[in-house]
Formats: sequence, C-alpha cells, structure tokens
Amino acid sequence: MNKEEKENIEKAPLDASLKVNSKEARKLLKENGGKVQNGDVEAFVRLKDINKIYPNGVQAVYDFNMDIKEHEFIVLVGPSGCGKSTTLRMVAGLEDITSGYLYINKVLSNYLPSKDRDISMVFQSYALYPQMTVFDNIAFPLRSRKYTKVKKVVSAIVYDELQRLLADPEALKLAIEEAEDKKINFTTKKQYISTKFEVLDETVNALGKSLKASVILEKKDEILHLASIAECNSNHPIALSIINSYGKDFEKDYVLTNVAGEGIIAEKNGEKIYCGNEKLMENNNINFIKNEEVGTVVYVAKNDKFFGSIIIADEIKDGAKETIESLSKNGGKTIMLTGDNEKIAESVAESLKLTDYKASLLPQNKVEEIDKIFKEKKKEDVICFVGDGINDAPSLMRSDIGIAMGGVGSDAAIEAADMVLMHDDLKDLIIAKKISKKTMRIAYENIIFSLAIKMLILILSAFGITNMWIAVFGDVGVAVIAILNAMRVNSKY
Repeated sequence: MNKEEKENIEKAPLDASLKVNSKEARKLLKENGGKVQNGDVEAFVRLKDINKIYPNGVQAVYDFNMDIKEHEFIVLVGPSGCGKSTTLRMVAGLEDITSGYLYINKVLSNYLPSKDRDISMVFQSYALYPQMTVFDNIAFPLRSRKYTKVKKVVSAIVYDELQRLLADPEALKLAIEEAEDKKINFTTKKQYISTKFEVLDETVNALGKSLKASVILEKKDEILHLASIAECNSNHPIALSIINSYGKDFEKDYVLTNVAGEGIIAEKNGEKIYCGNEKLMENNNINFIKNEEVGTVVYVAKNDKFFGSIIIADEIKDGAKETIESLSKNGGKTIMLTGDNEKIAESVAESLKLTDYKASLLPQNKVEEIDKIFKEKKKEDVICFVGDGINDAPSLMRSDIGIAMGGVGSDAAIEAADMVLMHDDLKDLIIAKKISKKTMRIAYENIIFSLAIKMLILILSAFGITNMWIAVFGDVGVAVIAILNAMRVNSKY
C-alpha cells in the first residue's frame, strides 16, 4: 500500500470510488492499533452509505445513513424484514458491513471486534446461561474482560436498573435498606463501566402476558380485521391477542401512524382506520359507544364511522383458583396487590375468592401496603409475596418470604426473591409449602431424637453403666440415623 492509498483510506474509508478493498482497510486498522479516527465526524454514531448483501445475493440494507448525537435516543421503526435488526447487528459488530462505513465516537468501527466497540446489545430473544445464577450471568462478560471488583460492578448495575425503572426513589431506598438487612450489599456508585452506546432489539417481545380478546357489538370479523390492520407492526401483547383472535390474512400495506397515548391510525388511498382508546375517538370527532365492561377497551372506527370495541382481559392462570382455595383452607389470608384498575381487580378477586385486594397501585404503593400488613399482623404470622416484574422487586425484598416466577419473571425480581418457581405454576406454592412443613418436621424430629439419646447416655454415665461403644453410638450413630431420617425429604410430599 503506497502513501497515497493510505491517505485515501484515512480520508474516506471504504469508499468504493477510491477502490479500497476490505483487506487493505483491515491492514490500516491493524497498523493504527485497530482505530482510525476522523475529526470531521461530529455525530457520536455515524452510519454512512451502509449496505448489507448476504452471500446468496439478498440485500437486506440499502445505502442507509444516520447520525446519532451523544445522549440521543433513536428508535428504528418499520415492517418485519426491512433491515432494522440487521442494521443494529452491524452497529454492534455481529454482522459484517458489505459497503459504507461506521463511526462510533469518531472511530472507524467497521472492522473493530464487537468487544472493543463499547456497545451493549439486548437481543429480540434474550438468552441466559441455564447453569449459572442470575449474578453469574451478569458477571460473566465482566469476568471475561478481566474487570476487578465484579461484585461491586454487578451491584451497581442492579442499583442503576432499579433506580431507572422504579417510579419512586423512596421505594428503591426502602428496597435497598431491606436488602442490607438481608446482607445484600448495594452500592450507589454508578459509573464502574463506561459503556457508551446501547442497542436494544424489540425488547417488548420478552413480555409473555397471556391475554384474550372478546369483541363487543356486531360485525365481529370486520372489527377484528380493521384492528389487525392497525396493529400488524406491533409486538405488544394486546396487539398480538387481537391478531390471534382474527386468525386470518389481512392487508399490510397501510401507512401506520402511532398517536402517543391514544392508539394507531392506518391510512391507504384516503381511507383511515382508527384503533385505540377513548381519546383517539374524541380527538378525531368520532361518535362512539363507551364500553363499560371489565378490561382494556380498544375502540375501532373507519373514516368517520364507529364500528365497535374490543375487550382485552387478563386470563387467570391455570391452577390459581385451586392454589387460593388451598391457602385459604389452611387459615391463610390471600391479598392481591395490582396496578390494574378497580373493576378488573374486583372481578379477579371475586372469581378467585380472595380475602382482599388493592387496585391501581404503583410500585411504591405495593411496598406501603405490605408495611400496613406488617403493622397489623400477629407476631407468629409470616408475609409471603409472589411477583414476577421489575416493579415487584422492592416488595419481594420487604416481605418475610419473596417468591418469583422463574420463567416469566424479570431478572431483578428473581434476584430479589428468596425462592423461585421454575415452572411458573402457582400450584407449586402448595407443593413448596408441603415440602417446607415436612422439612421442618424432620428437622425437629432429628433435634429431639439427638438430644434424647445424648441425655440418656449422660444419665447412664452418671450410674457408670456406659462404655466406649455407647459413646460412639451417641456420636456417630446418632448422626447417621439423623441423616437417614433427613433423606425422607426426597420422598413424596
């Protein structure tokens, strides 16, 4: 490579007009310690004429250009297959860039390894190492990069995530205090890791809420058809439930406009479909019939004509009723703390025959309710909290026993819990209670048996009728019998 070619690469790397090939660009990067800086690039992240062509000739990204300033939040929106994920993967270093160039913090990053880009990426379908704990999963990349003080770094990550997501800092403060009481150390230091750029790929897909849709008024198929058109690009559980309820093919060539806090407007050839809440109907001067049913209401209209509404309601988990009945029979009180509105909460409480319920609660309100229960409960009573979301983490820590759902639960909830139900089956609560009772019974049996034998040996010794073998039995023999008795825990509960 001569001097002129080298200068050309520095000025405009990977520019096809300069006939610079990938091999030469890689060599230049290697000579410069893996970095080529360009002071003319003002944006923190710059994508210039980015193309992605796969070996089979399929082109996924066409001449894509985008500048992202520091601290700027960008969302890529488009139909499935338009190249969103591919572009994000190229930025993260998980896909090679066919042509064009990528700058991150003024550094040419086309050929920088992913680990050297100071980028974190959340995949559309995330995966954890099943043999590792939550802590070890978070700590794994830190240990791979030979970071010191991994425990402090992980604590900082958990703290920052909770602080970002919780609605009230007081709830976080309470959770931290409770964590400290349980010997879980959190740190308030926030900048142990200098990740400059975060890439998230359709993380809403991680939501696994089970929903069902029922249509109000006539024209069921037409209402679901119109709603499916409007919701076709959304991965939200409500949208998916509507599309699944329709269960047929529909047009996907409408121009979709998302109206924040209201819904979606789909347009094609002067025709408009409105799909959303009351505000969307009111703001577009559409006369609609208000639905008072329990659940989330989605109103559907076409042009100026109101077609009907769809009710989205949570399905009660399989085994929930059986579990509640079993807990109530044993003298336990069952209380539901939920962020849903009063009507939905009342309906679920009546269906499950709960002792009590509290509706429309924010995360900090749940902790407050638990504090109230603590003040009212008897000394021998135990408070057990079952939850699965990030917002449940403070409540899981505050309760005597925190139980999280392993499959659908967030990492924060699992980390905060004392026990995790791996099968997400509420009936496991009954099994867990039986196992715990059996375990405690066996433990008391072993204690009483051991003390009784040793007291007997002491009495016999006082009368001088013991020997070495009796002493051996009192020590080793009692231990063996206790271990054998403890093995009964593995038997059918």
